[in-house]
Amino acid sequence: EFVPASGRWYPSAREIARDELGVEDGYMIVANGGAVVRGDGEILMENALSEADARKIFEVLRGAPVMINSYVRDAILRLDTHRFSRALPEKSARFGDRSYEVLADDEAAFMARAFDSPYKMEAYADDPAPLNELRRSLAAAGFSVSSAFDCNLEIAPKGGGKGAAAAWLARRLGVARDSVMAFGDYTNDL
Repeated sequence: EFVPASGRWYPSAREIARDELGVEDGYMIVANGGAVVRGDGEILMENALSEADARKIFEVLRGAPVMINSYVRDAILRLDTHRFSRALPEKSARFGDRSYEVLADDEAAFMARAFDSPYKMEAYADDPAPLNELRRSLAAAGFSVSSAFDCNLEIAPKGGGKGAAAAWLARRLGVARDSVMAFGDYTNDL
């Protein structure tokens, strides 16, 4: 099996798998290990943050000059987008009977949905200085903290990430660890 593993959510990962890699079926690891899905979007495994942990992360991030993202099953919820100047690739999408939405700066929607089993939370900033401090404090609090770019942090449950999701899928498929190979290009791939 060839399994794309991405920090992106299902719609973006599926688009890349299909259009750039020619992978229609099979499996994908999405949201930095937050879920293992089939190509059709069926969720096989989720490793989400608890509501209490998501709220702890939010409280740490809310005091910093960063844009905050919460990746829940069917949406990316964003706050303070004015704090990050670059465009991000995710957009609202529809696959089959499922709808995925990106909601930017809708504080009511964020507060209502962002803490309901998010796969990961993120912080983005043009200036890396606040990210360095946030990384230290979130790691000290026991969260898995990685990056896909020099301008972001991806915060997942302790023991989470792409590696944990790949190990789960290998066990499910009956593939021995010494028969698995992985490669990537940034710290969220370690």
